[in-house]
Amino acid sequence: MNYAKCAAALVLAGVMALTGCGDKNAVSAKNATVANLNQIEVEKLVTLPEYKGVALTDTASVQVSDEEVDMYLQGLRDKVESFHIYSGEVKDGDTVNIDYVGTIDGVAFDGGTASGQLLGIGSGSFIEGFESGLVGTRVGETVDLNLSFPEGYRAADLAGKDCVFTVTVNYILSAITDENVSALDETYTSAEAYLTDTRDMMQSYYDYQSESSLKTDVAQYLIDNAEFKELPESLVQDFVRIYKAELTSEAATYGMTLEDLMQASYGIEASQVDSTFRTWCESLVKESLVLQAIANAENLNVTDEEVQAQLAEAEAEETTASEIADMTEEDKNALVRLNMMRNKVYDFLLENANISRQ
Repeated sequence: MNYAKCAAALVLAGVMALTGCGDKNAVSAKNATVANLNQIEVEKLVTLPEYKGVALTDTASVQVSDEEVDMYLQGLRDKVESFHIYSGEVKDGDTVNIDYVGTIDGVAFDGGTASGQLLGIGSGSFIEGFESGLVGTRVGETVDLNLSFPEGYRAADLAGKDCVFTVTVNYILSAITDENVSALDETYTSAEAYLTDTRDMMQSYYDYQSESSLKTDVAQYLIDNAEFKELPESLVQDFVRIYKAELTSEAATYGMTLEDLMQASYGIEASQVDSTFRTWCESLVKESLVLQAIANAENLNVTDEEVQAQLAEAEAEETTASEIADMTEEDKNALVRLNMMRNKVYDFLLENANISRQ
């Protein structure tokens, strides 16, 4: 199991990270745990590579497009009955919900049939003549469109062939206005504000994906280039204990066993669960040692006061992750500290990285 897969699993759990502050040399490495890792002199366990100016390539950073926003909002409106218009004629620029069957010589072809398909008229999503052929069609009406696939069509078996699409217009989606935007979110009275916030939300998600990818890359670089003198067995076992407990709790919310979840989510057989946890958690220990060493060197430790403030804020907002809600106070504090430290160190690493964008 490589680090990227392990990191993805930890994002699912939402709390695995690195270490915090405390008095060094207070605990022997032989007794290291997630809770007391910040008290170990990690510099004796790992030699860091150069961690400033790491060369990274950002391939995930994108700007959300108008088309993506439109498609997202189409899906939202389609789920709300009050946006469905069951009368009138289709006009250019409308978004319609349609059923269709495509045939060649009277025989339906693969991929040519759909029900409840959303289509923006004028978007160019379908072959030439399909969208324009629906203009003027009344809601509830069924029409036959006699068309031809272009010579260079992506499906070679359809390229250049004449076809007939039998299309039924189920309804038209009304546009988002100040009058109906509250049907999508009752906190809004302005369509413009809703559209702006939707775009910002989607862009924030893309930015998050980009940042997560960069963090995974820099973590892999650190693990690959650090020299590890020792991986404390007690720390490996403590990560296994906590990580197993988290995923067991998650599995229970779905009425599943841990083994069922591992099979369904990761394709891991029951006989391989223990060895998989071992592999994942060895990677976590390596990450933790590296990041703690950087935190010590760059004064990026997390205080007890910061941990308690974070816990209080989560409790007030009722946002405590279900996986840690039932944990002991020691484990909960340790994992919150780890998560906060992880964010601090990775933010520092990315701020000081040499990032090229594609």
